[in-house]
Amino acid sequence: MPETLVDLPIADGRGARRVTARRLRTMWFWAPGWSRQACCGRIPTGGQVAVVRSPSGSAYVAGVQRCGSIWCCPTCTPWIRWRREQVLRQAMDAHVAMGGSLRLLTLTVPHTPSDQLDRLFDGVAAVWRWSVSGRIWMGAQRGLGISAWVRSMEVTAGAGGWHPHLHVALLLDGPADDETVRVWWHRRWVAACERFGLHRPSAARGVTVRDIAGSTAGYVVRVATEVARADVKTGRDKARFAVLQLFDLASTDRARWARDAWLDLAAATRGRHATYTSAGLRRLIPRVQPADLPQCPPSELVVIDAEQWRALRHQPTALTNALVLYEQGHDAQAAALLHAFGADISSIAPQ
Repeated sequence: MPETLVDLPIADGRGARRVTARRLRTMWFWAPGWSRQACCGRIPTGGQVAVVRSPSGSAYVAGVQRCGSIWCCPTCTPWIRWRREQVLRQAMDAHVAMGGSLRLLTLTVPHTPSDQLDRLFDGVAAVWRWSVSGRIWMGAQRGLGISAWVRSMEVTAGAGGWHPHLHVALLLDGPADDETVRVWWHRRWVAACERFGLHRPSAARGVTVRDIAGSTAGYVVRVATEVARADVKTGRDKARFAVLQLFDLASTDRARWARDAWLDLAAATRGRHATYTSAGLRRLIPRVQPADLPQCPPSELVVIDAEQWRALRHQPTALTNALVLYEQGHDAQAAALLHAFGADISSIAPQ
């Protein structure tokens, strides 16, 4: 097989991110057996798997287990978060169309390298629940005009330890003074952190409020992306890393630290929700989502039996390049590439 085919250059943009994610997922050999990610994209759900192409032209492997993790899977996480972003955009568009406005609220707590991630998660979640409950909160909703909210938990890792923080989209009934909103939330957030034994947030970084200017489509998109798409973000500096950046580090001289950090994250996030929405926002979400509507089924390109799949899944570069070739319409070259790396073309029948 010519090297030029094996080293096929991949597309830019979204296609490049998808290809990178497929390659990163092959590192699950160091994932423990208790994690769902250990089987993601590797273990067949039946006797055979298939390479299929969706009506949009995207090629992928069907018939394998998916972990469905919103936290730390390079393939499942972007898909789930993208879907949630689309839903949030619809709800926020409806709110803005009715004359409302949006504010982006970021809430953080101080941390130390010795703080355990699961305890930080529990603490931040408890602080949030207390902050949005009780008579004080009900009065603030009326006074500040908060009709709904959606909050997302994010986490970064670095030399300073784990840094979980919240991004909250506030849906306001009308215009509001940002400083008034910030002052109220800072007072409430500090009281909640002290109540649950967390470090006192600073006046400068504990609470920030942003109005991403103007009620336009771009404005809604930026708020929805900031809240829902933790997978496309990176750490603010070279000493702090977002979750999916840990996979890039796993192939460098910091491999041991990155893998240990990922394992801590996988354990701490088991059974946890990444986002929560208020009842007011859920009423704005359309009952029928695009994925619920009838769609054209994907077309099968090749069928691979279990034995051939065991050989192919250990060739991530070849498999990824074959999928790219299928997406580009080069079906014959893709089949030849699969054959060169362990697949028996005679028993892989194009559909």
